[in-house]
Amino acid sequence: MWLTGKDSMNSKEALFLELMNEVKNAAPGARLGYNLRLKLERNPRADRRDIVGRIKDGCAPLFIACKRGHVEIVEYLITTCDADIEQRGLYEVPDDRSVHNVTPLWCAAVSGKLPVIKCLVQHGANVNAVSDTGSTPVRSACFMTHLEIVSFLVTCGADILKANYNGGTCLINSVQSVQLCLYLLQHGAKVNARDIQNKTALHYAIQEHRFETTKLLLDHGADPHARSRYNDDALQTACLKGAAQIFHYLIERINYSPERLADAHELIGSTFLDEHVDTQVALSHWEAALKLRSSTDQPIRKRPSMPPRQAFGNITEFATEEDLRNLALDLDAMRVQSLLICERVLGPH
Repeated sequence: MWLTGKDSMNSKEALFLELMNEVKNAAPGARLGYNLRLKLERNPRADRRDIVGRIKDGCAPLFIACKRGHVEIVEYLITTCDADIEQRGLYEVPDDRSVHNVTPLWCAAVSGKLPVIKCLVQHGANVNAVSDTGSTPVRSACFMTHLEIVSFLVTCGADILKANYNGGTCLINSVQSVQLCLYLLQHGAKVNARDIQNKTALHYAIQEHRFETTKLLLDHGADPHARSRYNDDALQTACLKGAAQIFHYLIERINYSPERLADAHELIGSTFLDEHVDTQVALSHWEAALKLRSSTDQPIRKRPSMPPRQAFGNITEFATEEDLRNLALDLDAMRVQSLLICERVLGPH
């Protein structure tokens, strides 16, 4: 019995849906079932390519197989069905539910499927094909801390210097892992590369409280004085994020002026008060700032000089140890001090 054109189309669609269902439900390491393979291979090669190139919910069968790590199925779809190795699909990021248009290789990289990646590369997949946000497969692997995948992609020609459309680099995407950052630096990553916020990897390491990564980046030439578009350098970032361990490391390692150190102690004290309601830590930092301001022959004045403001009840910043002792008993007064400090230190001036 001859199939009409409409019957043929329906037959192909049914076969495609059967294929999609089997790929989605395949066990790890499984192949396609014998009966399904037989049905596919009864079709001419061009028809097989048409069937496996169809899309459901934004994805073709090859894309789903790559995401799930079904390397045997990936191999079959490419070699027997001529699946398009670069056909893009929709990948949903689990953390924020954002959806990106990416290649099968990109999807396999972010999903941690090294055997699939090796198969795709062997068949000529573009290791530097970017997502809809300009992110490469190796950059996505960095974000997920898949060091073995990063290493393999680099040996295959992946460009670790290529940033996404927001300027985010592989190194910036790797601050959660000292080992991965070290690998990238040893393979030519630019330690002071900036994104569109003018931030370097050092900024991100500090704001995420990555102490060991911060040390590594500084040891490899990261500039602690580089300022973001918000005018934050390494020390100010540590203050604003309450990264106490990094704060103490920076002030020991880098030769800041007494005035800068006093400002920093005042600012991080404000952070601990505002973010953690930790009055004791706040007062200890403010006391350290007082001592620094009186440690030279000429007392270090707070700059810029801020006139009393009616909005703050015409209160001025603390200037003596007695002021601090009085503040210790009044949380609301401490909060006003925090506002005054932030306005003076952070500007705009």
